[in-house]
Amino acid sequence: MAAMFALLALRHRDFFDVGIHIVNLLRLGPGSRLAGLIYEVASRASAKNVGVIAFIALLYAMIRFAEAYGLWHERAWAEWFALVSGCLYLPLEVLELLRHANAVKWATLLINIVIVLYMAWIRWESMKQAKARREAIPQSD
Repeated sequence: MAAMFALLALRHRDFFDVGIHIVNLLRLGPGSRLAGLIYEVASRASAKNVGVIAFIALLYAMIRFAEAYGLWHERAWAEWFALVSGCLYLPLEVLELLRHANAVKWATLLINIVIVLYMAWIRWESMKQAKARREAIPQSD
């Protein structure tokens, strides 16, 4: 949400000036790789595509809020959603590790694996309990 509001606040400003401000704020050298990336993104930005990115950030925040609500209230759909979305991130995290491994990327991958395994275990246990309840109900012929 914060990203969306920040992007909307910057929509009517000169993006290259914003890029320069960010580079100075982060105390990056003007020739550094990150500064070059910031300048590149700032030079391509327009009010229209920043608005689209802000809208996408809003949708993403709303989806994650709905997931958090569902998990808090122990809804099966939210558990499935968390399991699937966690699995979708795994290939991207592995790809990033292959490009340039560091401690943060390893930690991110390991934490996500733990979350995915935990959500799979929760779903497995829920399905076992549901099956046991169905089997406990006497069948009438």
